[in-house]
Amino acid sequence: MSWETITPPTPIDTFDSNLQRLRDSFETGKLDSVDYRLEQLRTLWFKFYDNLDNIYEAVTKDLHRPRFETELTEVLFVRDEFSTVIKNLRKWVKEEKVENPGGPFQFANPRIRPVPLGVVLVITPWNYPVMLNISPVIAAIAAGCPIVLKMSELSPHTSAVLGRIFKEALDPGIIQVVYGGVPETTALLTQHWDKIMYTGNGAVGRIIAQAAVKNLTPLALELGGKSPVFITSNCKSVMTAARRIVWGKFVNAGQICVAPDYILVAPEKEAELVACIKEVLQERYGSKRDAHHPDLSHIISKPHWKRIHNMIAQTKGDIQVGGLENADEDQKFIQPTIVSNVPDDDILMQDEIFGPIIPIIKPRTLGQQVDYVTRNHDTPLAMYIFSDDPKEVDWLQTRIRAGSVNINEVIEQVGLASLPLSGVGASGTGAYHGKFSFDVFTHKQAVMGQPTWPFFEYLMYYRYPPYSEYKMKVLRTLFPPVLIPRTGRPDATVLQRVLGNKLLWIIIAALVAYAKRNELLITIAQIMSVFIK
Repeated sequence: MSWETITPPTPIDTFDSNLQRLRDSFETGKLDSVDYRLEQLRTLWFKFYDNLDNIYEAVTKDLHRPRFETELTEVLFVRDEFSTVIKNLRKWVKEEKVENPGGPFQFANPRIRPVPLGVVLVITPWNYPVMLNISPVIAAIAAGCPIVLKMSELSPHTSAVLGRIFKEALDPGIIQVVYGGVPETTALLTQHWDKIMYTGNGAVGRIIAQAAVKNLTPLALELGGKSPVFITSNCKSVMTAARRIVWGKFVNAGQICVAPDYILVAPEKEAELVACIKEVLQERYGSKRDAHHPDLSHIISKPHWKRIHNMIAQTKGDIQVGGLENADEDQKFIQPTIVSNVPDDDILMQDEIFGPIIPIIKPRTLGQQVDYVTRNHDTPLAMYIFSDDPKEVDWLQTRIRAGSVNINEVIEQVGLASLPLSGVGASGTGAYHGKFSFDVFTHKQAVMGQPTWPFFEYLMYYRYPPYSEYKMKVLRTLFPPVLIPRTGRPDATVLQRVLGNKLLWIIIAALVAYAKRNELLITIAQIMSVFIK
């Protein structure tokens, strides 16, 4: 059954009217009320919870993923995301007070107000269709932004279930779901958006970025990349590393943006690592790893299956376990595969694998490994370091720019709502999860004000033309030089601390009101400065 049958494409000629409906909701302030946002989120949560069995079934149809993996990697995350946002939203929407520099700004009450950006477009992938669809919807509603959600046509069963959930749970004035493929996505990108969020590969990310430039639309992009795994000579338990890498790589058949993509191992540890991985695979999945295995996910589509099949067929490395044995195109299955002694120019080392293959590149020193990464696969979405030497870990962190770093563990960082999922450089821009998702869809509006008291206005007269030497003296008195010592701690001076006192400025304002524009102001200010010093 084709995806068009399960989720018929949304007619492109409805896009304008649907978008206008969302804009009308935003402009009339439908989502201004925090109570309304929370009510919508609560309704969505219970509709999601009541449909869990339908969700599990849909994901299984799309990815042949074990129910346990869907619970662990998606449902638990979504549950935590709902809980975090609903519990903290009232706090997040409050104005944030910021440091007051004192001086004439003493009464300015500077603060930052989070305001919704407007109507947003979210384009999601197929690999984690529950988490990556529901999470941005939660964030957009929490931030007060109506949303158009374009779900992937490659996971149609899950898209259909979620689409029904959104329709039944949420006000159609705050969300519109779009089904379809390239034509529908292309048409959406011609519209004007207040922000676009995209999760997927870099090639499509560049197309979206080019479309966004026309309207100067801000972007949040999570683009993946080849995430390296370092197993150094200071790794005390290679078996522990093998267990964790095998789990993190083969969950969802390696179709995860932060999956360990390739391994760089200390030469003296390589043989032990290969032996440990073989042992772990036997322990976890047994000797018969075929399309009927209950704990192994399948590839999402035949084109993706063929891509992965070709990589295994063309690699110049040594296949240690797995390979094309039991490969099944009809079932879109390829078993977990380990390839060692992989050369730098191998097909496995060109692009993100996004499949159940772990290449171990040819042995080299740690310094040479770092040079390889920075020259060939800089700015990965994640980096994994198996080492028990804190100094070595810190050195690797400073040498390689990565969106996230996980030490002696893999992919778990994605499961924490308190940590941002964010790329750097070619792996993306922006961050989301929890409060970071709320921030993605809000503008940090700078707010301040000044009193209109008559005597305060006398204090501020120095800034108005015509300018004079006298006003320059006032200016330099009100804004004393920054007294930073050339050596020692650059702490605030006594003068700066005193000038941050509101009572002092009330006194100065009163003196100004009394002295008005005569030289008494300068005299008093100079005497005060000497006394304070």
